[in-house]
This record gives sequence, C-alpha cells and structure tokens, in this order.
Amino acid sequence: MGSHQVPTQPAAATAAAPAIAAPIVAPAAPVIPLAQQFRPLILPQLSEKHAPPKFKGKYSEVKRFIRHYEKLCAQFQITIPQEICENVTLYCSSRIVRFIEILPSYITHDWVQLKSDFLTYFDADKDSKRYRVSDLRSFVKKKRRIEDMSDWRKYTRDFISIGGWLLAKAKLASTDQDIYFWKGIPKPLREKFDLRLIAANPNRDRSIPHTIAEVSVVAARFLQRDRFDRELLDSDSDRSEDSDS
Repeated sequence: MGSHQVPTQPAAATAAAPAIAAPIVAPAAPVIPLAQQFRPLILPQLSEKHAPPKFKGKYSEVKRFIRHYEKLCAQFQITIPQEICENVTLYCSSRIVRFIEILPSYITHDWVQLKSDFLTYFDADKDSKRYRVSDLRSFVKKKRRIEDMSDWRKYTRDFISIGGWLLAKAKLASTDQDIYFWKGIPKPLREKFDLRLIAANPNRDRSIPHTIAEVSVVAARFLQRDRFDRELLDSDSDRSEDSDS
C-alpha cells in the first residue's frame, strides 16, 4: 500500500519590516569657552563716536563725564572693575591721568571709590553751588530792552538758567520765582502786560503774583511780529525808556 503524503501547507509569507530611517544628527556646535562668550567689546578711542569728551578736570564737567563713561562701559560690556578703572584714563588729559594713577582706589581697582574720588577731588560739589539768590537779584535789576519775541526769549532763557536752577535746588520758592521774573521785565512793558492780565481776570487776587506761564502767554500775543501797530509800539517804548533815564 503506497504511502500517503500529507500535503505540505505553504509557508506564510513573512511581512517585510518597515525600514527605519537613520536619525539626522546636527553637527555639534563648537564649544566656546565661557570667558570668550562674554568677551567685552573694544571701547572707542578718544574723539571717536560714542566716546566722552576728554576730561580736563573742570568741576562743571565731572558728573557728566562719569555718567557718560559708565553708560559707555555698560554698552560695551565692560564689567570687570580693573578694566573700568584702567580704561577711564583713555578719556582724561595727561595731567589728570598722572593724578589718577597714584590714587589708592585706582591701584586697587576699586571703581566705586575711584568714582567718589573723581567727584571729591575735582570739586563736583562746587557745581551744585553755582547760583545764589543774590545772583538772581542782580540779574533782575539789570536794565534791558524787550522789543520783540527774540528779546523776550533771551530774557526768559537767561532768567530760567538762574531762577530755574535755584527752584530745582529748593533754594527758591515758586512764588518768589514768579515775583523776580515779573520784576525783571522793563517797567513800561510790565505795565502793559499788567493791564492785559487784569482784563483777562478782573477778580484776580492782587496779592498773588502773576505766574511765569501767564505772563509768557501775554508776552507772546503782545510782542508778535506781525502786529499792525508794531512800529507804533516800538516808538512808544523808546519814549518810555527815555523818560525813565
């Protein structure tokens, strides 16, 4: 009896595994030492853009010079005290450099103390005593001609340079500043201004002085260049000043 062969089942087709793409590896960034990552920029040389003017020791310039220099160091990432102390000499005259280099604060690279030494030895405090009330009184008493807006603006600028400084330093009250400003105006013109100020506010308390702002508004209207009676006003002013003298 012949042998009976069991039919062989065909082998199941094996599913092909999906291909896995190799990961894309970005090139490694070069390792930069920390010190080089924050390397400060090079400060501009004297007379170059952004550099402060050369400091020659004037008391009226020392505060401005220090402020400018510190902002420059911040902008150019100069943060190490030694570099801040040494680089300040780039912007000083030879005489000032010789003096700075013998200071203990410079030798020990103590910028906080060196800045204080700048303000002390170059009399920064003298700048804060620039004007006194007596200076304002002297200015107000001077004879002056105010015939047009150019004259008025000059008077205002000159007054504010003294009176405004005294007010900002709490050496003068706001009311006193208004009084001095009014007194500095030539009397004939002051009388004309007064008439217009009273007309604008008849119930005004006369014990309170006209403010600088109020007077300036009247002056701008009265002294405008295109007034039809400009020539008449000028001749009246001449006659008034002649009668005062």
